[in-house]
Amino acid sequence: MHSKMLRVNFIIPYLVRRGGTIAIYEIANRLQDRNYDVTITTLAGEFSWFPLKVKVNYITRIPNKRLARVFDNLVRAYRGFRGRYTASSLFYFNRLLKINLGTGLDLIPYLAENIPDCDVNVATGYSSAFAVYLSGKGRPYHFLQDFPSMIVEHCDVHGDICLKMFELSLRLPFYFLTNSMYTRDLVMRHQQDAKIKVVGVGVDDETFYKRKKNLLERIQKPKVMALIRAEPKHKGAEVAVKVINKLNKKLPVHAVLVGSHLDVSKVFSSIKPEFTYICVGTVSHEKLANLYSSADLFLFTSYVESFGLPPLEAMACGSPVVSTDCLGNRDYANNGYNCLLTPPGDVEELTEASLRVLTNSDLADRLVRGGLETAKHFTWDKVVDRFEEALRAPEEDNEIR
Repeated sequence: MHSKMLRVNFIIPYLVRRGGTIAIYEIANRLQDRNYDVTITTLAGEFSWFPLKVKVNYITRIPNKRLARVFDNLVRAYRGFRGRYTASSLFYFNRLLKINLGTGLDLIPYLAENIPDCDVNVATGYSSAFAVYLSGKGRPYHFLQDFPSMIVEHCDVHGDICLKMFELSLRLPFYFLTNSMYTRDLVMRHQQDAKIKVVGVGVDDETFYKRKKNLLERIQKPKVMALIRAEPKHKGAEVAVKVINKLNKKLPVHAVLVGSHLDVSKVFSSIKPEFTYICVGTVSHEKLANLYSSADLFLFTSYVESFGLPPLEAMACGSPVVSTDCLGNRDYANNGYNCLLTPPGDVEELTEASLRVLTNSDLADRLVRGGLETAKHFTWDKVVDRFEEALRAPEEDNEIR
């Protein structure tokens, strides 16, 4: 047990179901298990889809009730929101302003005012970084998973302004905890003397492991699995469809598409599929692991990722992987050892690499063995070990790289 129970606060403006949020939840849960007092502070969103163990501090104090009443009524009219004069109304209305008008309220000071007392204050994005800085509470850390193209895409109209704020946030006097060497290098471009520790990302080895049962055994064609997200564009969903189309002309395949039916429909509206497929929707981690294990190939087509966890999950489940070289995955992707790597957006290269794996069992087996071995070194417990080292490091420590 630690000599002092550190109070650790993570600030996430909005709880949404995506990989970066899951990473925060995994780390928060394990820190809690190690006798840290962990809180997540947020304006809105919900986490019922994840077994979160820590306290969630929803900010409910509204600085101007009359203004809040206006927000609340507008949000109710727009999306049937049932809250009453809450921070969620403020947050949702602000999102509507930004999406539809390209402007919005500045919630950073509002977040800063409502951060609880803590020993360690962890920002999880550029907006929360400024809130942590302004709050003056706890030792400031920034768990960095963002990258420029993601920032621009998520900011809709004013992507250039958001990108500038992101770059400014990398100059703040924080201890940076990055999820990859790629994001570490982003910090160093803006602050060469920053304190940095690469903590990485982990695979939940209790869920993602090679399964014996084949969910797709009735399908006679080779099964190609891909994740489909229409937005953001850097995920490369259209590239995946183009690759499977070309691959299917050389070797008939059956695609297993993981993603919402709406996303798949949007992608198919611009690129007609020429292959047979099933769309399994958004699935639980348990089913996702079973699908990875049942696939003959996992295809990953992102242009850029800060880490890119799905190929590593697929490796842990015994699926051979073909992936783009999307920067963040260089921490684990070893071409010819645990996957085949191609340039982002290169449909021809991705198609040829996929064909090689599906027609060469020796190559596929070699990639599977390398992938299983690689995944053993990327666990959440190891990530939290490094995270904990940084939290316990004295403020005067030198930069850690």
